[in-house]
Amino acid sequence: MAQRRDRRLSPQQGKMLTRASKLGGPVDLGGVRLSDLEMVGLLQVLKTDLEKSYDQNGRLEKPSSSTGYFSMGLDAFTDPGAVRDVAEALLREDRSYLVTALVQACEEIPDFMSAFEALCEIHKRRLKFRRIVAEQRIPEIEDISPRAILEWGIVPGQELESFMRWRKWFYDIDNRAAQETGYMLTKVMSLVLGGQYHSAKTSPIRRMGYTGGTHRSVDCIAGRTAYDFKARMTDAPSRRARLEDELAFARDCFTSGFKPILLVLKEDDPELSQEMIEAYAMYDGESHFGDAAWRHIREVASPTMRRFADLYVRGPMEAVDGDHQLHPMTVDMNPERFGLIVSPPLTAEAPEPKRKQPRAPYEPPKRAKPQKIVMPRWEPKQTDKQKK
Repeated sequence: MAQRRDRRLSPQQGKMLTRASKLGGPVDLGGVRLSDLEMVGLLQVLKTDLEKSYDQNGRLEKPSSSTGYFSMGLDAFTDPGAVRDVAEALLREDRSYLVTALVQACEEIPDFMSAFEALCEIHKRRLKFRRIVAEQRIPEIEDISPRAILEWGIVPGQELESFMRWRKWFYDIDNRAAQETGYMLTKVMSLVLGGQYHSAKTSPIRRMGYTGGTHRSVDCIAGRTAYDFKARMTDAPSRRARLEDELAFARDCFTSGFKPILLVLKEDDPELSQEMIEAYAMYDGESHFGDAAWRHIREVASPTMRRFADLYVRGPMEAVDGDHQLHPMTVDMNPERFGLIVSPPLTAEAPEPKRKQPRAPYEPPKRAKPQKIVMPRWEPKQTDKQKK
């Protein structure tokens, strides 16, 4: 599109706008593309949300658990309605209105470009996940029939096959939700902290013990700080299998000249985190959990991105978090339709939810501080022609 090359945008802003408009490959292969119409609507909503964040003295107000964006629904930016109609009218008057509005917003609100790219990332992931739910195939019984050994005769035979297939479908959807959430948080939190995600190809972090100069991917590098993001810690077997590699992250950052920092957004059982805490402390790093992680984010992020994180990341997480009752659920499903009805809580008393005990202040183990290994500064390799 012509407006992507508008000279009113700096080269960096032009690249950020291009990244914000697309996710993945072509649309017919699972990718997502945002039109100018959708992006103008997102820009207007974001600007309104951020402007409401400041009081008359310019101080940040207390964040609410919901914003205009989350209360609108995904179709508000494409279906006829107030948001779409306004955006359409603005683009009709000025075909390059997206750039015009973006330049103006960047002048009025510091770091608006980063906030806009982060909101576009959230919106694209939500659009993609809605399509995943709609297109996820129902598994065939042949794929899961051995599991009937556990339940045959316990669940009535006529119902067992359907129950197993729908249960597997829920499991597959939840796996995809976890995957998309991980990708989204990595991108968004990197923008919040003013850093950048690095794949193994571009990362300056070397893996120790590997020949050939192998590097490791990093969730975020900001200056000389390398971040590892986690929504929560778990003792699942899948995590235990990769624990050694996670513990090695702090060591690899240290030997490559970077400070490792672990951010876990949800408070967890200290016993699950002890090995990680000790590993990061050993290599001059930091580890923050729950409220401490959010305090670190607020200290590092700019005022605009701090507010963005409160509104668009922490707000939705806390809105569904707490000691809520588990309501009974009725599932109405067939291959063409899927629906859920969550009923009011039953009159019978539900078991008292377990409340987490507050984390005791962590004291790093007393041990000899490792000797620092001085590594040469990372530089891209030169070809033979470049050397000549």
